[in-house]
Amino acid sequence: MYRERKARTGKFTTFCDENDIPKTTMNSLENGKNDPRLINSCRIMNCMGLEGVKFMELINKELPENFWEEWCLAESEKDRKNQDSSNG
Repeated sequence: MYRERKARTGKFTTFCDENDIPKTTMNSLENGKNDPRLINSCRIMNCMGLEGVKFMELINKELPENFWEEWCLAESEKDRKNQDSSNG
């Protein structure tokens, strides 16, 4: 996402200020430190002039090789732990 934002819009601060996106939010997203809310993702896509599919393609390029497999396993493990704890 960083490279695309930089190529399309230039400076980080200008992009955030002009598009009403908090700098801390954008910084965290570009550095993979948190999961964006849907509204922030839509706002960023719109600011970059990207459609959803193209935006997701850019994000997928930045993810580690086995990201989705590992994410699914982690989510399954969380679900299992939640079920175990609710069953006593």
